Amino acid sequence: MSDDNKNINKISLPVDLLFISNFFDRDERTIQLWVQKGMPREQRGNYDLVACTRWLIRELRQENEELKSGDQTLSRLRKVEQEMRNEEREIKLKKLRGEYIEVELVKSTWVTMGKVIVKFLEGLAVKINRRVNGDSITLAAIHEEINLIREDISKLKPGYFTDIEDEDDSGSETEDNELNF
Repeated sequence: MSDDNKNINKISLPVDLLFISNFFDRDERTIQLWVQKGMPREQRGNYDLVACTRWLIRELRQENEELKSGDQTLSRLRKVEQEMRNEEREIKLKKLRGEYIEVELVKSTWVTMGKVIVKFLEGLAVKINRRVNGDSITLAAIHEEINLIREDISKLKPGYFTDIEDEDDSGSETEDNELNF
């Protein structure tokens, strides 16, 4: 430290509570609260104006640094908010292009497809019941029924069966062209 800096630290200007409150343009209670926070005081009601000013400058610098770090947090939050807006716009654009489908539309399609499958299974149960009870059903009738169901599903989901090859029947045929169960 140079001699000038040492001399600056030795400067003292004693003042009373009324003077220091007027100097900082604060009420006396605020000055007393600052003392509780660490502002130097010579003795009750007497203050060193230079030391108090230095203390206040340090406090204001610290507050400023805290505010700057708060600004960084705010900046990060704004960036995240902007990213969310961009993602929302991208989703809307993909919906317009037909790349995304509304959840409700998908749900209603699945419900409809489920109803078709349930109807098919109900009809199949009746046919199995007839077969078990001795009523004959031909393989051609089963294929016809399967094709009708495929048509119904294709109306709901075009191209659904394009990748599915017709496999040979897994059940064995009897001589009168009926399935063995």
